[in-house]
Amino acid sequence: MKSTCLVGIVMLVILTSTGLTGAAIFYGTERFTGDIYAINTKMGTVERLVELALSAPYILVAGDSPNGNAFDADNNRFYFASFEDPGCPADISVSPSELYFVDLSNPTAIVWAGTLVGHASDAAFYGGQYWYIRHGTNDLAAVNVDSSGYVVGETELYDIWLTDPTTGEEYEPYLAFGDIEFDNEGLLYVTASTRNEVGGTRSVSGTFNIAAEQFTEIGENAYWVQIAFGEDGWLYGHATGTGDFYRVNTVSGAIMNTVVSGGPQLTDIASENCGVPKKPNKKK
Repeated sequence: MKSTCLVGIVMLVILTSTGLTGAAIFYGTERFTGDIYAINTKMGTVERLVELALSAPYILVAGDSPNGNAFDADNNRFYFASFEDPGCPADISVSPSELYFVDLSNPTAIVWAGTLVGHASDAAFYGGQYWYIRHGTNDLAAVNVDSSGYVVGETELYDIWLTDPTTGEEYEPYLAFGDIEFDNEGLLYVTASTRNEVGGTRSVSGTFNIAAEQFTEIGENAYWVQIAFGEDGWLYGHATGTGDFYRVNTVSGAIMNTVVSGGPQLTDIASENCGVPKKPNKKK
């Protein structure tokens, strides 16, 4: 069994005033470096919390690693996963993701939490569990963690099928899921790019009701990339290519005002504003 890995880290802080207003604090891992940032859209600050060594085993396995960010607000733990793209559909010969966390109340070490079944490039923490879609599949999985934050088991709960809202045609699930996030009622928000049987591609955003096993599209062609809820109740999106943060209208799917421009390019984001105690109803 793999032993717990505590790796010393260096803390750096960068504060950048933007004069923008909002009400959300987000955490994320930076593309290529893996550094962990806090973005405060209310104060207009960008703070680098943790600088990770490039030689560390969980950094830069392949390009944009690490990924799969999620935040356990009850324990102030920020989770992230190593990520080597297994392709679509997933190549089973590619090693699965390793899950890690940092205690943000005292971020002096990276803690290895365990090995996942699949590859985590999008994730959320809800009801005491780390949830992710196994990259290269449409399998939504929940990872049980103990009181110390370590992985104690993983359960595949649901397959998320995306369908054309006009024809009802099911899209191939393997092109790319962008991110997932729960609201405080247990409704899962999903971003994805899809491919249909005749080779057409499109970007899709919507919700997945776990109890009803139903995906509902929000706004055709809307694609919010990384997503997380702010403390103001708004859903926020983050575009890795530009570093921008913006608000999302969850009724129309429209991208609203940009609240941070040109910030760090994050592979994924998380916040402490989702994850009420009640767990979603599991399939029996």
